[in-house]
Amino acid sequence: LPPETLQLLRVGPEALRDRRLLPLNLDIVDMIRIRAAEREFSLRREGDGWIVKDGDVERPASAAAVRTLADALSTTKVSAYDSVTDGKLAAFGLERPRCVLSFVAVLSENTPETRAGEQVIATLAIGKSDSGRLFVKIGEAPEVLSVPEAIMNAILLDPAAWLSPG
Repeated sequence: LPPETLQLLRVGPEALRDRRLLPLNLDIVDMIRIRAAEREFSLRREGDGWIVKDGDVERPASAAAVRTLADALSTTKVSAYDSVTDGKLAAFGLERPRCVLSFVAVLSENTPETRAGEQVIATLAIGKSDSGRLFVKIGEAPEVLSVPEAIMNAILLDPAAWLSPG
């Protein structure tokens, strides 16, 4: 084989890895739960818009802020992957994450593959930051991801920050 062809065959797994943090299709997300410190609230799809539910209070949410979150998670690039071993989660601040985001689909009827009700699409645990990098873990994945700390600009931890401006 010509050397150019051999070079194409020498592709390692790292070159094939999708480095996007969490490619998220908002069309299948019906609810986003956000838990930070001692507070938990949710964003719930209602028609074409979103509702912020904080305790018993429900108010219209900014669809633009929800879109900004989805876009940030879908476009942020992972700069490093670290294997998770017992006890190593604490080193990344993930034993007790600073916040956890859960993306949920609500199925109205049973299908052969899944039962009706809430189905968690993805869970994102956010740990500590170090030198402009933020440590993140997705679900039960065996890796901790390192992403730019600027992603926190799109992850609003105060329910009032999600309110629709009008």
